[in-house]
Amino acid sequence: MVYKICMIGTQYIGVPTDSGGAIEYLSFKIAQGLSKKGFSITYFSVNPAIKFNSENLLIERFPAKKTNAFFFTLFVLFKSLFKKFDAVYVSGCSMIFAGLILARLKGIPLIYHEFNHNPWIKPNNPVYDFLARFSVNSSDYVIVASDFIKKAITDQTKVNGTKLKKILNFIDLTEFPFKPAKKENKILFVGRLVKHKGIDFLTELIKKSDFKQWVFEVIAPKACSEEEKNYFKKLNSLSKSNGKKFVLKTNLSRKQLIEEFTSASILLLPSSQEAFGMVLTEAMACFTPCVAFSAGGTKEIIDNNINGFLVEINNKKLFEEKLKELINDREKRVSFGLKARQKIEENFSFDKAIIEFENFFNEILVKK
Repeated sequence: MVYKICMIGTQYIGVPTDSGGAIEYLSFKIAQGLSKKGFSITYFSVNPAIKFNSENLLIERFPAKKTNAFFFTLFVLFKSLFKKFDAVYVSGCSMIFAGLILARLKGIPLIYHEFNHNPWIKPNNPVYDFLARFSVNSSDYVIVASDFIKKAITDQTKVNGTKLKKILNFIDLTEFPFKPAKKENKILFVGRLVKHKGIDFLTELIKKSDFKQWVFEVIAPKACSEEEKNYFKKLNSLSKSNGKKFVLKTNLSRKQLIEEFTSASILLLPSSQEAFGMVLTEAMACFTPCVAFSAGGTKEIIDNNINGFLVEINNKKLFEEKLKELINDREKRVSFGLKARQKIEENFSFDKAIIEFENFFNEILVKK
């Protein structure tokens, strides 16, 4: 039997899919993987960058460059109401109402994939926090990207743990080099320019003058919020005054981003909160060791002092010491990098994750 799944991508894409790290990039990779396993997938998206031809995968793209969650919901319902599906999958809480309406009208399971984390760590947006909790409570099954998110949800809601399924985020290793490449004296940060990512501390590190021939490089998506725009202005100014020591880059393609991961010797993630830490897996897949605060999901990726360094949150002094330790010890960087790649291959590969998704959907749809 061929199972038919309606998959709804997130309406708002915080990071363009061709720059990596976006929820929709991951959810569409899942759609691709399941279609190759024989599932019939209809994937709804607003992203013009998504392209894939397959007998088992139909892309329903919103016919305009811009939309919002309300109109995208209407689009999904209009296109789906008279089609047969066995399940509805929603990535990102902005489209939960489209998924819920469709699932209830058709009497099929609703699967919600919780990639994000803010409502479970530091609630600060009443609408978004409500949507996240509503999504978890209203769905028949919830896929979580880490043990950290799973625990946060069970601690803060009355959700039965049996409806939570942990499937780690993944790396498609075919996109990444299979052998270590030549490394530059480059310290890399990749992520949004927001406070909880540790941008203030990162700025302090950049301003220090005791890193000799090493260069800091910050790669960020297009600044959308006022917070991001303010940080961008500060870092752009710092880049102009420290041209040989600090480089700021934005809106790189995924290929360019992987090239930066590959050439960097160290990646920093000074975040105070991380649901998973996708950037760590991407860097480690490129044989690049990481230094990160032990925040949320980072503890499930880095093995401290084996393939990178984990530092207690807000211990800035120790964080800087570990960074210097890697700067001054090339052999340790190489050793950590090799073990980092091994960790990704064994635990975070796309092939491994797709088998878990295949088994999960087969299991719940047999019960239907």
